[in-house]
Amino acid sequence: MANACPIRMMSNYAHGRFHCGTLPAVFGWARPLDWMKIVVSPSFIIFYPSSDTSKPLVVCGTRKECRSRMHYNTFYTAAKTGIPIPRTRLQFRWDGATHIIMDRVCGKALVDLWWGLSEASKDKVVVQLAEYIRQLRSIPPPPGTSICSILGGPVYCWRLHQWEPLTGPFRDEQHMNLQLRNLQPVDVFADVVKEAHAKSHPLVFTHNDFMTRNIMAREDGTITGIIDWECAGWFPAHWEYCKTMNWGNWRSDNREWYPWVHRFILAYELEAEADRALLNSFMLRRFTPRRNITDE
Repeated sequence: MANACPIRMMSNYAHGRFHCGTLPAVFGWARPLDWMKIVVSPSFIIFYPSSDTSKPLVVCGTRKECRSRMHYNTFYTAAKTGIPIPRTRLQFRWDGATHIIMDRVCGKALVDLWWGLSEASKDKVVVQLAEYIRQLRSIPPPPGTSICSILGGPVYCWRLHQWEPLTGPFRDEQHMNLQLRNLQPVDVFADVVKEAHAKSHPLVFTHNDFMTRNIMAREDGTITGIIDWECAGWFPAHWEYCKTMNWGNWRSDNREWYPWVHRFILAYELEAEADRALLNSFMLRRFTPRRNITDE
């Protein structure tokens, strides 16, 4: 079909071969490739040079939630830091969904490696992550108090809103705290929430999903990439620690990870305790706020 999406057409040939003489020009590859092999999964397509399947070139994301914010956030962060981030090669919309083609990061997700790493390798991981967090925090924030995406709009965060992860932007930290309390007054919550929500913190550039599933590494502890930047934006300084420690704490594979987090992210124990109290208060309602303050 003349108007068929080329990526969708490729997905019809799982583990097959197709002619792609024009792709090297699009992606800037140095040598010509007449044929490539593809492997298809439900969420991405991996392209290989047909002569060597050990060196995948790119991944094409096909999930609908791969919004343009992934492209903007990775481009912005790569320009501002030396963090290993997969480069976006192409972005396009087709059939109501946004697709991106980006470099595939070698290695495995840290969630699959952490339990088997030696203490020396874990120390190596932590030292690298501390440097990456330092680089993120060194990016000057925009003027004002708005908690927002890098473009000044809504942020993408399931912790902040249950039904639709796009929420905000928030005028300031108190506005975001009201969202975390599901639009309820602070007086109805525990004292630790009252104390934490009376504080204010500087805005810092935040990954906002700094979990082991989004950290790629080799078995010797070398970090090969930090992925999934669609949630990144400008947040209060304590938020990265709170979310890393609390969001996903029901997963057993995170338990060995938590004692190491304070070594690369500045700890905010009071704020983290308050966040746990809020999560517990909403436990019977699926963990997170159901109302969106920006809809009120």
